[in-house]
Amino acid sequence: MTPSLNSHDNTYIDKNDSIVYKVIFKPLSTNPVSRVAKILVENDAKEGPEEHPIITRDTLLEGTTFDIGFSNSHIDYGTVTRCIDTISQFVIYNNSTTNDLVVDSIIVDRLSEYSGAFELANVTLPITIRPESSKNIQVRFVASKTNEIGDISTEAEIYTNMGNSKAEIKARPLIIPVNLSLTEIRNRIAGEIIAMPVTITMGTNDAFYTYNHANITHVEFVVNINPNTARISSVTGENGWNFTIADSDYRTGKIKVVGIGNPLIGDGKLCNINTIVLSSDTKEVPLELSDISFDTRDNCISSTNEPGLITYEICADNLRSIVIGDNDYALLPVTPNPFKGNDLTINYSLGLDGDVIINIYNAAGELVREVVNASEVSGQYSKNVNVSDLGSGTYIITMKSGPYETRQQLIIVK
Repeated sequence: MTPSLNSHDNTYIDKNDSIVYKVIFKPLSTNPVSRVAKILVENDAKEGPEEHPIITRDTLLEGTTFDIGFSNSHIDYGTVTRCIDTISQFVIYNNSTTNDLVVDSIIVDRLSEYSGAFELANVTLPITIRPESSKNIQVRFVASKTNEIGDISTEAEIYTNMGNSKAEIKARPLIIPVNLSLTEIRNRIAGEIIAMPVTITMGTNDAFYTYNHANITHVEFVVNINPNTARISSVTGENGWNFTIADSDYRTGKIKVVGIGNPLIGDGKLCNINTIVLSSDTKEVPLELSDISFDTRDNCISSTNEPGLITYEICADNLRSIVIGDNDYALLPVTPNPFKGNDLTINYSLGLDGDVIINIYNAAGELVREVVNASEVSGQYSKNVNVSDLGSGTYIITMKSGPYETRQQLIIVK
């Protein structure tokens, strides 16, 4: 017990006035459980013949210590996606006024019911918590480690020198549903290039299912198409997204497409699959998507898809014949480049039968050599071009055939 004023204060109290002395009771241990203190008050307040009467009176104070143990809070992560690691915390309170609380161990999800999805984070045991203090205990929820969807719960078991307790842990891991769909395009004829749209939607009214939570910046899928009825020439993205054909097997009709862009913010058209309709003995060209992936977001996004269909509204016997080969369209790089000789070899290939035009232009955009202007069948070709009359400088070789168009730079050095 410690008085806030001592015996040397020489405090004066006016007649009919009073003063309050504050005494702090703060024991350092529980032995002994009781504390007694005596306060001596000396004053000259007694009336009498003495000039400076001094009267001493005793005031007895007594306090008893007690220990009420510890308590803890709980964790509720709320709704989280399965591809995000989330850290939350519960609090351990030392309610004792006298003793240290020593936390020996904390066991989270003892039975591994959720495959180690809950784990302590930044915790070093044992932990000592001073009287009337607290400690935050962080727990990481790795939602991708559990296959559970919806409300789940477990416990953190707390073992201390003052007894044991449990902190309840709740979470609601969810997978965001996304649908990629094609459509039906009617009244097409052979030889047309058709833009088949790929649309992405999130068909739910749940407030949690948002594109912000999905954070889609990468998508890839395989387009499955009958190679005898149609061929994919390119894929063009929407809203700043860039799409490329990453792999193609035109014999089986499996085309892998990869798209990258800024995070999607809502439903809408993702890209166009530019498809060339070929002649066929059928009136329908089906397209289907498979192997859909969202890269690192696959743990928290589930995908469905709807097929597309291109239909003919004319008799198939009237369709003009288009023959597809095993080759892709390509204008191969000229070697060597820079070129110092007289006879230049240009190698190229055609994916479909049709017209092909290959020209060479100078830096001013003037046509200086017509290499090819003819109808050719699908296949690989080599053309020799005499350029002995062309001076040193930069030239452009262009190629156009059906849906394919490209150019490359040629440097001639004399």
